[in-house]
Amino acid sequence: MQGVLRNPQDVVQDVQRRILPPPPVLSLSEWADRERVLGPEESSEPGRWKTNRVPYLKGPMDAVSDPNVRTIVMMCSARVGKTELLNNAVGYFIDQDPAPMLIVHPTIGDAKNWSKEKLAPMIANTPAIRMKIKEAGPRESGNEIQRKVFPGGYIYLTGGNSASGLKARTTRIVIFDEVENIAKEAGEFGDPIELAKTRTTTYPGRYKHLLVSTPGNRDGSSIETAFKQGNMSRYEVPCPHCGARDHLRWPQIKWDQDDPDSARYVCAQCQGSILDRHKKDMLDLGLWVPQKEGKSGVVSYHLNALYNPWISFSDLVKVFLEKKAKGPAGLKTFINEYLGETWNDKLHEEEKVEGLLKRARVSGYMTDEVPVGVGMLVAGIDVQGDRVEVVVRGIGAKGVRWTIKHQVVGGNPMMVGLWDRVEKFLNDTWITKAGHKMKIRKICIDEGFHSKHVKAFANRPSLRGRISMVKGASVRQQKWCLQAKRVKGLYTIDTVSIKDVVYDGIRIVDPEMGGYQWFPKDTEQTYFDQLLSNRRDPKTHRYEPISDGAREEILDCHVYCEAALELFNPRKGEIEEMVAFYAVPIGGPSAPPPDEPSLPQDPPEEAEPEIVAPVVVEPPRPPRRPARPPQTRSPHLPRRKPLMGW
Repeated sequence: MQGVLRNPQDVVQDVQRRILPPPPVLSLSEWADRERVLGPEESSEPGRWKTNRVPYLKGPMDAVSDPNVRTIVMMCSARVGKTELLNNAVGYFIDQDPAPMLIVHPTIGDAKNWSKEKLAPMIANTPAIRMKIKEAGPRESGNEIQRKVFPGGYIYLTGGNSASGLKARTTRIVIFDEVENIAKEAGEFGDPIELAKTRTTTYPGRYKHLLVSTPGNRDGSSIETAFKQGNMSRYEVPCPHCGARDHLRWPQIKWDQDDPDSARYVCAQCQGSILDRHKKDMLDLGLWVPQKEGKSGVVSYHLNALYNPWISFSDLVKVFLEKKAKGPAGLKTFINEYLGETWNDKLHEEEKVEGLLKRARVSGYMTDEVPVGVGMLVAGIDVQGDRVEVVVRGIGAKGVRWTIKHQVVGGNPMMVGLWDRVEKFLNDTWITKAGHKMKIRKICIDEGFHSKHVKAFANRPSLRGRISMVKGASVRQQKWCLQAKRVKGLYTIDTVSIKDVVYDGIRIVDPEMGGYQWFPKDTEQTYFDQLLSNRRDPKTHRYEPISDGAREEILDCHVYCEAALELFNPRKGEIEEMVAFYAVPIGGPSAPPPDEPSLPQDPPEEAEPEIVAPVVVEPPRPPRRPARPPQTRSPHLPRRKPLMGW
């Protein structure tokens, strides 16, 4: 049509389409081998990407570019290349199949960190996509931290905790990173994963959903649920001795006692020993084998760290032994992060109460006794309307815990007399089995009820420096205990994470394992009923009471004891030093045990008893913590007057 001016760029592109051949159709693995370049900040082996270095990634990568596949799920351990699967997919869609992309991380902060630490280096180091992304500039430039624009599409990054970010845009491709850490609800809009998926409904038959994550707890695991909807493929490799194919699994790793360097993989068919030097050839000959027929258009994959070509079998054994020594929390980390499997967090409540009662009956000590193995004492205090409840716990090596005493101090928290009795109890001296004197080293008290009187109590001279006020946080925190901004000596504590530790310790059944929990022989069932009064909700990941009106003061006191240990922050090896000191009987190893004193002998009647001056032996002092530098007071702040009557 004459008189209509065309954009010169459109004219050039039209000519190119007529003259130049169409770009080749590449699979994702072919594109990565051809175009992807790794920088030194991205990999220990910078240079051209080579899929044959991690051959198990070829299947999932090519599924991303397969037009017949709509959803790809990767449930795996850390350090098997899942991040590069995500990065390669993003680069492929920018260069080969441009489309609007929404990338969802657990939080907006995670999304920004990934953009700066992963996406930006990939764009800078890969020419094929660098030329298509505008240079970073001012706002709305097309190259921002959360938004990248390229011909034919864009990338928008958001967090699962941002409902507005999930709803704002229509997209064809949605990529979820670390699905397990994405909140189960995005405000009032429900499941953020499903909310993001609805953004692709305008692209029927062309959308892509990519979900990658390490798993978490078995109950309510988002990535495991998605994995089971697919074909549950596992990477089967041949045995170098008999040729039998199987996927690598942890129970087949064997090693000689106390010698992790002897680790080897034992074939389940021929019992042959497979060493690290066999791994590369096995991986090259591996195949993805579906375990079942999943939903149409959905494929899923599982990988663990045994496949990692850069981690030896002996290194994994060393990590396992290290994590096992830390108790359930360490084992959970190993199972999630190294085996890529969910942690079984479910145990019937009645069985736990019965099991703890049996455990208490064989513990060998009574309430008020401090057994050998205790290195320090901590206390947790819960404040109620008509009483104050205190639990004193002993801390030992490898995270072992002993409940020493549960004390209920009745009275009105608004009266000074109640707090006088609590103070006297906290200042009492405890005598260990070896005859040493021990005091409570750190105390945490709930500040949420009768806070005025709690603050006054925490300022008493005999407790100052040993006691901290705490209150539970409504959301997860980066640290267990965070100093409140406006109130000195007050900390907000991550009650969900701490309750995880409390319940993980209760589940340990092996007394030789780190983190084992001991209870006095005379512990009543009501104590365990309160301790086990909460259950974790698989949807919200919060702890809720099992029944309405259930008392949970004991559980709260255990949480405050863990917070006290966290705030005490012992240096490495300090607990072990104190355990060794308190284990030596007063008077030396040759002295009779303190619980079996020798009886004095009457002197012969005909002989005058020899008068010997008593020798007073001062016991050695327990190891002390390094002195802290004195804190200076700002001259601009007026000194607060003490509260009257306290």
